[in-house]
Amino acid sequence: MPRGRLIARRAVALVGAIVLVAGSLAVPAAAGAVSGDHSGTGFSLSRRAPIDVGSTTTARAVRLTREQSRPARASHAAARPDRFAGTTVTPWVRDVSHASRLVAPADLLSTRGFDGIDMALAGNPEPPDPWLAVNRSYIVQSTNGLVRITDRNGVEKAAVATWAMFNVWPSYADADPRIIWDEYHQRWLGSLLWYDSPTFQDHYLSVIVSQSSDPLGAWATYTFPYGSYQPDYPAIASSTDKIVVTANEYVDGVDYAGSSFLLLPWSSILSGAAFDATYSIAPDAWNLRPGRILGTTPDLHLIYESGPTGNLRYLRLRGSAGSPGIDDIGLPISNGAEVTIAPRQPGDTDGIARADDGRIADAVWWNNQLWFTRTIAYAWNGTDADMAVQYYRLATSHSADPVVVIDGALVGGATGVDEFSSGIGISAGGTAFITYSQSSSLQAPSLLAVAVHPTLGVTGSIVLATSGGSYDGDRWGDFAGVAADPLGTDAVWQTHEVADADGGWMTVVSRLVLDLTAPTGVTGPRQALIAGSTLGTASSSGSGPGASIPTVPVKVTWTGADTGSGINRFVLDVADHGSGFGSALRTTATSSIRYHTWRAPSATWNSDYQYAVVAYDDAQNASGWVAGPALTPLVYQQTSGFRYAGSWRTLKGRSYSGGSTRYSTRAGASATFKTTGRSFGFVTTKASSRGRVRIYVDGKLRGTFRLTSAATRYRNIAYAITYSSTGTHSIKLVVVSGRVDVDAFVVLR
Repeated sequence: MPRGRLIARRAVALVGAIVLVAGSLAVPAAAGAVSGDHSGTGFSLSRRAPIDVGSTTTARAVRLTREQSRPARASHAAARPDRFAGTTVTPWVRDVSHASRLVAPADLLSTRGFDGIDMALAGNPEPPDPWLAVNRSYIVQSTNGLVRITDRNGVEKAAVATWAMFNVWPSYADADPRIIWDEYHQRWLGSLLWYDSPTFQDHYLSVIVSQSSDPLGAWATYTFPYGSYQPDYPAIASSTDKIVVTANEYVDGVDYAGSSFLLLPWSSILSGAAFDATYSIAPDAWNLRPGRILGTTPDLHLIYESGPTGNLRYLRLRGSAGSPGIDDIGLPISNGAEVTIAPRQPGDTDGIARADDGRIADAVWWNNQLWFTRTIAYAWNGTDADMAVQYYRLATSHSADPVVVIDGALVGGATGVDEFSSGIGISAGGTAFITYSQSSSLQAPSLLAVAVHPTLGVTGSIVLATSGGSYDGDRWGDFAGVAADPLGTDAVWQTHEVADADGGWMTVVSRLVLDLTAPTGVTGPRQALIAGSTLGTASSSGSGPGASIPTVPVKVTWTGADTGSGINRFVLDVADHGSGFGSALRTTATSSIRYHTWRAPSATWNSDYQYAVVAYDDAQNASGWVAGPALTPLVYQQTSGFRYAGSWRTLKGRSYSGGSTRYSTRAGASATFKTTGRSFGFVTTKASSRGRVRIYVDGKLRGTFRLTSAATRYRNIAYAITYSSTGTHSIKLVVVSGRVDVDAFVVLR
């Protein structure tokens, strides 16, 4: 199936102008405070035990996927109850007081990405419901039908059917997989709904927890029965001591029964002890969403819609998983109306069917801030209804009522253009990243993103991916994943869907960054000789660059770090033989092996080498150039600059540096070399006939070194030492046993 195309870096706007309409970002406490409605909607507690506690491995799940293929299944979608649809579906009219856009000089960037799961790979389910989690080494992406594990460059490590990953029974259907990464516990955990299709009378919720930080390893599995109540649209979050899974429950998959949560204790999961989960359902609650936690807190923070009040409510779960404290607090935010608009796209008079129903698809918590998004109908021109994405932020605490800080800021702004199906995530630095779909009668669905910085406000939008054509399916995805990147305080990873050229769905995975700080700790490149390397030879008349090239390997090292988006590359420049700086290499490493032309101390031609380095992060912030010292590699043959004691002989040969070597077989014989420089290397011969030597530097014993080798290695730098600055040092060699050669000394000065 033809691929869509990923769009990286900055991108131009699509149809119409993209305007972000911000609500009040700094509402005073009196204006934004909750009215004090603590009446709640009846979350009474009970116990629910898993009927099956087992284990699996990713390898086993992969094998089952290949050996026991099952027919493709579309996920079931229960109808949303009318009583929670709101009092009217009349679109909101643009409020002039919400029309100002914050100035944001920072650029939101998509710095890397790759194609994710597509419709055919997943077994042709609909909708895709893309989701992802990420740690320092892996990305775990899921859609209905498939879990795909890759490295951070998109190289696939495993592709597993959801039924195999979650231990779903044969002949049962499954839907809505979500896997998250828990940085505090260094574990992956996921949730999945499965049921007896097409009767919808026997339903289960599975929770899986990895046994290590490696998603390719073992997983513990927990299966909870829900009987005739289908736990639809499950979502999962984790605090320091408990896991919560929420769901909208339907009797036989049809009649709405309420929204519920299930609490699992981390202590029992980590120890392997048996446990009963804490369970609660509130019939008058709709679409309970847990805030995925970034950071550390024992509390869980959730949001839901209230049927009796017509407003959103905030739910805080404190204490233990077995006996939690429940704070159920009303908010001055109206429930979202069901969005009956079908997003427009080229050549489709009916629009994209069931693209969004106005639910809060996801929530995320960071540093006492709870963020969430939803889609609404909005009249930008005051008359005609479009779809727009709306986002909120609540200030939370362990005990006080939450405060509404951002009250329904809008993403969108062009009449005739629809924005819908949003995802939200928070970076470790507190920037909210919002992704969403956009389409119009002239534009096939595209994937866009904006960011809300803690101090700078809202960025402009960027395009992450475009569709190959209009979408032919019957349903767009219900949610999309955005996950904090543990390797950068200013970065997240996201996955969302677009349409491919054949009208089916495909997903893209990309890294988003909003990094305002340049790399730090960049040091000037340091040159050092390498123990174990080989000194190259010059021609017999070699006295300058025109002779055959005498080289010595030199390791060039530097440092640099970036906590925001991470180092993208270092650029290393070199000035050699008196030339100006020129490009040497671009690399993500902090070292390089370079081959330098050495000269004899008596020669006068310029053999200096100097390096400079600059670091760029993923947002293309640069550190500025930092240069190291200029050093000259010099080779002192064994006939000059040495002081010998004891019995030593001279042996000539073309394999030796300078055509000869001094050697001794007398224990206690010594050779002392003294000169000025930064790096010093002892050049000798290693062979089966050689012995051992004791090396002292400035009178201090550095060790006894064995010069034996199965293969003869001439001009071997058997020992090297490097200092941070230039100084005068004395190196003494003392024969311990066998034959020891003093061929030369190489110095970087």
